Amino acid sequence: PLPDDPYGAWNNPGSIGFVHQIREVGTALSQGKKECDSFTWNESLEVATVVDEIVRQVRGERPILRKVNGMEAMEVASS
Repeated sequence: PLPDDPYGAWNNPGSIGFVHQIREVGTALSQGKKECDSFTWNESLEVATVVDEIVRQVRGERPILRKVNGMEAMEVASS
């Protein structure tokens, strides 16, 4: 179940469920961290890889892995 929503209306119904993630990112940033303990950069890349595969299969596009500031990042190129 979603937490009580003291704000009422949202642009994206159900987005109250992301509040815990937003708070954790804020905490990590205030501590000078570059990633959250509960969801790491590598886990984000795993999710991005799955999403990119879905995009490739649906649209016929393929992801390109490249380095950004020493970290891997994805961009999409047409096949």
